[in-house]
Amino acid sequence: MASNTTRVPDRRLRQVAVTRKMFVLGVFLVAQVVFLTSAIFRVQAVEVVGNVRLSDALIRSQADIGLQDSLLTVPLKAVARSVECLHWVHHATVYRLLPGRICIRVEERKPALLVRRCGETRLYPNGWFELSRDGIVLAPAGWKGDLQLPRLLLTQPFLVGSQLNPHLAPDVEAFLKAIPRNLRSRFRALRADRECQLFLTIRLRGRNVEIRFGSATDAAYKFEILQALLTHLGVDSRPIAYIDLRYRNPAVGHVAVRARAGATLPGRRMAPRRKLE
Repeated sequence: MASNTTRVPDRRLRQVAVTRKMFVLGVFLVAQVVFLTSAIFRVQAVEVVGNVRLSDALIRSQADIGLQDSLLTVPLKAVARSVECLHWVHHATVYRLLPGRICIRVEERKPALLVRRCGETRLYPNGWFELSRDGIVLAPAGWKGDLQLPRLLLTQPFLVGSQLNPHLAPDVEAFLKAIPRNLRSRFRALRADRECQLFLTIRLRGRNVEIRFGSATDAAYKFEILQALLTHLGVDSRPIAYIDLRYRNPAVGHVAVRARAGATLPGRRMAPRRKLE
């Protein structure tokens, strides 16, 4: 009998202990819910840093984060991908800040070139557009610092926000670095096609001559060939139309000279005209 009387209090004590634990756990969970749903964990502000050309309002609109949303449920990676859809944004990072703040840090693309469609005749900055290093057409030219950027003519049409060949800007940069000093004063224009084939226009013997340069690969070597050709052609008085460096054997095209009426070609006599009866 003694053993039975001792078991009953032990069982009751265990039940009381379990009840206390459940009560404490319930109070803790309620406190957590109240704490996590407080203003500290509600989105009170969306901060934007790192932007220069884009407005805060545009980036906030693209992020689409609602005020009073739960701070803990904001999908940070999805918001970053959405902000990166803006063609000016190269990279975006989104993170939480207590109390109640979301910070969006953006890295904007920077203009590397000015591009214009061939055939445009309007004065700068009309017709010129900023191009990023990875080939994104950013905006019409005219921003401070644009005058210092290299200018490139394009054969293909383009729109703001579209992506051109991503190798275009790096190839032009390598090409410009390789131009010898004695040819820089003759430089007139640079053109590129869809395949990043480059065409340089230089001033030679009082006329514009097209240099069909091709890719920017081995640009320094191609300029050595060009200078050797110009030295060799110095003794030739015929006007040059183009110099083609795109293939293993360079080619030189001369301007065709038409004989004027009544003039005799060198080394050839004109037959006497017969008198009409």
